Amino acid sequence: MQYTVDKAEKEVKFSITIDKQEWEEAVEHIYQHNKHKYSLPGFRKGKVPKKALEAAYGSSLFFEDAFNEVFSKSYSEILIKEKDIEPIDRPDVSIEDMADDGSMKVSCKVLVKPPVELGAYTGLKVETEKVVVTDHDIDHELFHLRERAARKVAVTDRAVLDGDIVIIDFSGSTDGVKFEGGTAEKYELVIGSHSFIEGFEDQVIGMKIGETKNINVKFPDDYGAENLKGKPAVFEVKLHEIYVKELPEADDKFAKDTSSFETMDEYKASIKDRLLKARERNAESEKENKLLDKIASTTKTEVPEVMVNHQLDQIVEDMKMRLSYQGLNLDQYFKYINSDENKFREDRKADAEKTVKMRMTIEEIIKRENLGATQDELKAKMSEYAEKAKKSVDEYMNTMSEQQYNYSYNEITINKLTAFLKEKNEFIEVEPKESKEECAHCK
Repeated sequence: MQYTVDKAEKEVKFSITIDKQEWEEAVEHIYQHNKHKYSLPGFRKGKVPKKALEAAYGSSLFFEDAFNEVFSKSYSEILIKEKDIEPIDRPDVSIEDMADDGSMKVSCKVLVKPPVELGAYTGLKVETEKVVVTDHDIDHELFHLRERAARKVAVTDRAVLDGDIVIIDFSGSTDGVKFEGGTAEKYELVIGSHSFIEGFEDQVIGMKIGETKNINVKFPDDYGAENLKGKPAVFEVKLHEIYVKELPEADDKFAKDTSSFETMDEYKASIKDRLLKARERNAESEKENKLLDKIASTTKTEVPEVMVNHQLDQIVEDMKMRLSYQGLNLDQYFKYINSDENKFREDRKADAEKTVKMRMTIEEIIKRENLGATQDELKAKMSEYAEKAKKSVDEYMNTMSEQQYNYSYNEITINKLTAFLKEKNEFIEVEPKESKEECAHCK
């Protein structure tokens, strides 16, 4: 294989010559890989000679697969040699000539990553909030632990109050016509949870068991269903039952019943320790993100549209995966929010551009500071995995997939980058801002 390269700022063009031997070896490899699929009269299945197959099905029978194989091999070899070329999309390939000597001339062009001009990425100062856990935080967490252990107690001698759990039937209509999804029986609703349209739960307060009442509300202007946006609606509501949650006391008995601790003091100490560790982990991630945001904000580069589209593709795929766990698909989701994929992608384009710019910044720092994982570091990491798999390092590395290799390489590289940036920049701890926010159920 011979090639020439024509480099430009945004696009690189290759002219590749694949010789006769390379081409014939590719065709033979594809034939050997696929011959088990074919049979012809006079031959056992899988034993038909290549020439007989080409005579029966045409000389181009193996052409496409052989070309894909030989081009992929040649293209990979070129990129290994031309280390400064960083493609950001699939190559656009065309066959220019099939020469009399059996060689093939191929041209291809591919978009490449534009230059990245880094701003300052060392010597920066980043403010981070000091990690603290207050008595209020512990009590707040304890309240929810007690709430999970609470039992429902029926109430029969009074009307509904804020915070009650009610069992209701409801049927909603607009302009006198019932709408889809607006009817339910024996529905459990926590008053004050803001699960329903604004104003609905407030009007249930004061109802008595057995009472039926018309509740008037207005759908928000940005409501998901187009036919209900901004419309007034009437819900006929019948109240069946009222319950309250009876929380266990926060005492030693509760600690013994719900944990491995004997006293409430010990239980609270464990809650504090757990909250502290979780907040420290979150603070560490937030610290790294704030530093990277600061670095990326001064990076100068053109963010290629094709990379943004690839990132949006990934966002859509992630959304599909999350929805599948809920038994939904993308079409159902878009119908529910009255949107479509084009609008979804447009709404997330700015985030995708920011993510791509961040990735380009990170890659440039790694390249400039030579932070990529070395073979020794990879082998050390592989030895950890090999020991768990009860294999030698060489055995493990010979059986690992390309995906596993890339994951390990990226893990080591990102850890080195993180350590480098933390060493070269300063984090200044400041007192946390006092939060006035409280849980709706434990004010």
